Amino acid sequence: MRATITFNLPNEADEHQAAIDGSKWKSVVREIDNELRNNIKHGSKALTPQEIRDSLHEHINGRGLLLE
Repeated sequence: MRATITFNLPNEADEHQAAIDGSKWKSVVREIDNELRNNIKHGSKALTPQEIRDSLHEHINGRGLLLE
């Protein structure tokens, strides 16, 4: 089975890049979910919203993604 997605470049360049980076975004969500789960299960202190945001941006930047 095969699927083909067609983009009208350069007009749909953002959509094209989002499709290419989909697995990277999935891995970012998985990492943040794991961090939160581990903190809930083992952590002695709650993470602040700023700590969660900082971690999110570290994962995004570490994969060469842009949050626009």
